[in-house]
Amino acid sequence: GLLKWISEQRDGDRPGRVEHPLRLESDENAVRLVTAHKSKGLEYPVVFCPFFWDGSTVRKSDKSFVYHDRLEAMRLTLDLGSENTNQNRISAEEGILAENLRLLYVALTRARCRCYLVWGRIKETETSAPAYLFYPPETFSGEDVVGEAGEHFKRLTDYTQVERLAELVEKAGGAIRFLEMPAD
Repeated sequence: GLLKWISEQRDGDRPGRVEHPLRLESDENAVRLVTAHKSKGLEYPVVFCPFFWDGSTVRKSDKSFVYHDRLEAMRLTLDLGSENTNQNRISAEEGILAENLRLLYVALTRARCRCYLVWGRIKETETSAPAYLFYPPETFSGEDVVGEAGEHFKRLTDYTQVERLAELVEKAGGAIRFLEMPAD
């Protein structure tokens, strides 16, 4: 009888088919998927931040990119292959890193009770916002902050990374826990 009923419910051509919408008294306990962009000013009991390893680089294959021109009062500018492409690319990457740091801050500060941040050596992670925050170089020698931070991160061993996270956990006085991701 159950199989017959399920079959009838799945048959979209059946005349007199009755829809049974799911009605909730409240969606307060429902899981909500929200981007960091949309979550500003909101608060949630538990927050998962699984995708903050994206890098802050402009790919060399990109023929055009947008950056804030320092000589023009930080006006948003499109570089289509100018004579200053390399310098403009550095400015664009700084802007991307600044935006990634802002989004990370917004995401991490939305949680009321608990926040999970997935982190590790993942594609392009060396120029990500967490890499910049957790593993900054002691000094920056040039204008290419993103490039220097990325090169510094690449030189770190897995042991050094875990050691640095353990230091952050200790400084947090119990507010942060570091757990390795289960293999399964």
